[in-house]
Amino acid sequence: MNNISKKQWDELDLLIIENKKLEFNQVYQKLTSCSVRELIEIKAERYRHLKDVCPEKFKLTDGEYWDGYYS
Repeated sequence: MNNISKKQWDELDLLIIENKKLEFNQVYQKLTSCSVRELIEIKAERYRHLKDVCPEKFKLTDGEYWDGYYS
């Protein structure tokens, strides 16, 4: 995914886990210069991946996590 290093993904993953969606957007766009559409797709994919591999790190349900994000 866009030549992002493991260390950078670890940092991005932490933003997702900590529900820092706007910060994720800023960092990811700075690293990749991607479109908003790609950003939304990548973040959703990465969120699903993290929920599958480490669900215990998430304190919110899916609905609570995304509530108001797409408004």
